[in-house]
Amino acid sequence: MNVEQFYFLCKVKQIIPSFFIVISCVLSTPAKCQGFQPFADSIIYYQLLSIENESKLPLRKETFVYTMGQKAKEKSTFRWDRNVNLWIPEYTYRFIYHASELLIEKWAIENRKNEILVARNIAFLDTNGSIIKMEMFKVDRYSGKSVRQNAQEFEYKGDTLINYQLFEQGTTFFKKKELKFLFQRQKWTKLEKTFQEVSGEVIEKKYDYSLHNALPVQLVLRNTKGETIQKDSFEYKNKLLVRWFTEAIKRSDKSTVSQHSMKSYRYDENGQLKTSSTIRLNQQKNVTNHSGNTLTDYYSSKNSICKPDVLFTVDPADF
Repeated sequence: MNVEQFYFLCKVKQIIPSFFIVISCVLSTPAKCQGFQPFADSIIYYQLLSIENESKLPLRKETFVYTMGQKAKEKSTFRWDRNVNLWIPEYTYRFIYHASELLIEKWAIENRKNEILVARNIAFLDTNGSIIKMEMFKVDRYSGKSVRQNAQEFEYKGDTLINYQLFEQGTTFFKKKELKFLFQRQKWTKLEKTFQEVSGEVIEKKYDYSLHNALPVQLVLRNTKGETIQKDSFEYKNKLLVRWFTEAIKRSDKSTVSQHSMKSYRYDENGQLKTSSTIRLNQQKNVTNHSGNTLTDYYSSKNSICKPDVLFTVDPADF
């Protein structure tokens, strides 16, 4: 899970571009937004080859351009080519704002020069500027025709998301996922249902977050049977998340196996996020070199990276 997934879905004017769309604001409580800052000017993702000497291999890069009003204007993605030691452009996302709509266009970069429109995402806004519906269309590169791939619907109470639905195009246009958010003073709950179109099977998960001083300190994830399948714990310093421990529990008929990981976050003297890492742990919960270990660097000339205070988000289909 990337650090941008910490942020709670809120107003469209606080949009942060990601590979999937994440709407962001900095929250002290689930209900009130205290303001917006751009996420970063650039983000670089690495595979961490060795923990001992901190050697790393570049994988992906994202760069961002903002309007004078600090809205996301453009996002570009790149992949690292080891053969020539260069960043190769892949996609450009453009954000076009209207009074009641937000249009996001995805352009594929070919031969580092030509741009081809491959997808567009249209967000419909209410009078408060909140997204109430979003539709994603795949664009045929030859004919230019658009075909709807999915739609998302959002329901709020004030500024707080309380219900989310994802619809996908299969043999029919069916509901793929539903999320419901329940908030109490010392506990937040996210109820997730995933629907299978052909079999009719419904997979349910329940996320229970325990809070201390208005910050989530523990997550317990349960499956349909009520069995715990994941336990997360969160550590803070000056209300900034610095460590995130995860225990994923896999059960079989004869045994139970746990897989552990640790995410760490470093900030500069101004409390701006600079680096995050994900390290796999062995059964004794000791750090180990693993092909899945990653490192992420965040850069901002504006000194305005958001602080990750809240752990809820919605994960629409890849755009």
